[in-house]
Amino acid sequence: MDRYLIVFLCFFLSLSGGTFADEDLEAKPENFKSLAQEFLQLSLEMFEGEVQRQIGIFDRQAVDTDLAWNFQLTSSYLDSDLDSSTRLNIATGKAQSTSVGLAKPFSWGGQLTFSNDYTRTEKNPAALALYGGGANPAFENAQTLTYSQDFGRNFFGKTFRLKRNLAEINILQKEIALKNIKDETLMQLYEVYVHVRLSKTLVELQKEALKRAQQRTDFLARRLRDGLAKKADYLQALMAQSQQEEQVRVENAGLRENLKSLHTLVRRHLSSDSFKTLSDVHFRLPVPTGEFPEKNYSYQALMKNLEQAHNRGKILAQQGWPDLKVNVSAKGNDFDQSGSTAFNNGTISSSHQEKTISLSLNYPLGNEANRLEAAKVRLETASLVAGRDQLESQLHAEELNFHQQITYTSKNIESSKRRMALGREAVEEFNQLYRQGKTALDSVLRADEDLIAAEKRHSDYLAQKKLLLGSLALLYGQAASFLLDEED
Repeated sequence: MDRYLIVFLCFFLSLSGGTFADEDLEAKPENFKSLAQEFLQLSLEMFEGEVQRQIGIFDRQAVDTDLAWNFQLTSSYLDSDLDSSTRLNIATGKAQSTSVGLAKPFSWGGQLTFSNDYTRTEKNPAALALYGGGANPAFENAQTLTYSQDFGRNFFGKTFRLKRNLAEINILQKEIALKNIKDETLMQLYEVYVHVRLSKTLVELQKEALKRAQQRTDFLARRLRDGLAKKADYLQALMAQSQQEEQVRVENAGLRENLKSLHTLVRRHLSSDSFKTLSDVHFRLPVPTGEFPEKNYSYQALMKNLEQAHNRGKILAQQGWPDLKVNVSAKGNDFDQSGSTAFNNGTISSSHQEKTISLSLNYPLGNEANRLEAAKVRLETASLVAGRDQLESQLHAEELNFHQQITYTSKNIESSKRRMALGREAVEEFNQLYRQGKTALDSVLRADEDLIAAEKRHSDYLAQKKLLLGSLALLYGQAASFLLDEED
């Protein structure tokens, strides 16, 4: 029974292996969407664009770190035996102090600070004996709560908000740049993809022309054997067939070159059998979403640059203000010969209180560097405004030009389609006339040449229209969605 089982398994595996082998021999159909997904994953430009976007996010987070909690720790030890100009020398002795603090800045330009200072003091015994004083050692604990509000450069957090807005604009710039890279790289891939399909179409058309030439040569060979045709006509037909064979090789070479270019982009082998020929269906005209040219990525990038310049100008204007701060603080402390007692009683709510209100002002006279930087920003803003107006005019002109070219190409497609139909009819008619001896072979060959020329021209127009539609979608900032939704 085991022998039968082994034989059955071997038979099943042999059938399966044959089936899989046949499937591998069949070329997998290629479409632009699947190629685009592979291409985007491999694209160095997309990777670099994403890196820049992440850097922009980190820069935005770095601005918010200005609002992070700050921990402060200071510790010192003093052992002093310095002389004094008076008989009462209170500087001598030893002291050990530790200060711990927490500070929290706020987005509205304020900062809250809490600190705790603990000090252990030990007076010189000789000084204590001579001048008197408490027992050694003595302890002090003090707590201070301070609130500071900026009324100057960072007036209620205005400068901070401008800097954060600047960082957010930078992120949007990186995202716009990434979308633009995606659109442009997809358009680059699409151009090669369309040229591959065009080459495949030209190869198939040339093969059809070769097939007609072979049929014509075979017909004349039979007629020549029967003594019903001239040898000159047969030789002329052979020359025409040889010419068509050359053209097939030329078109195949062009197809291989285009496949090589596509292979370089997607980094894998591609078979010409997996690509369809061009057809005159599924043409879709891209339509701008919203007002044009607001969705154009070049226009969006320029507008973000202009917005950045405006924000930098506002920041520089704020930096021209004086550094003006109002500080309010409350302090409580306690001295005791017991460290624990001093620590427990020396809190902010101690009966020993000190309240302080202070104002600090710092204003750099002249501030020439800030003034020069502001002048540079004004010039940059003026340049960007002029560039915006010029870009708007340029984009509208490009849009009009694309629409005109698409219209002309569509008319040429219809015209060439009619010429192809007439060409096929003419070839059939001249073939019949030649068989009847009513026309020369030259007329048949010329009609066939006119047909293949019309077919090639029609294919060129189809490729042109596809690329024009893709370029118009790129102008509208829709290349990715438009090209990926294209029906092959």
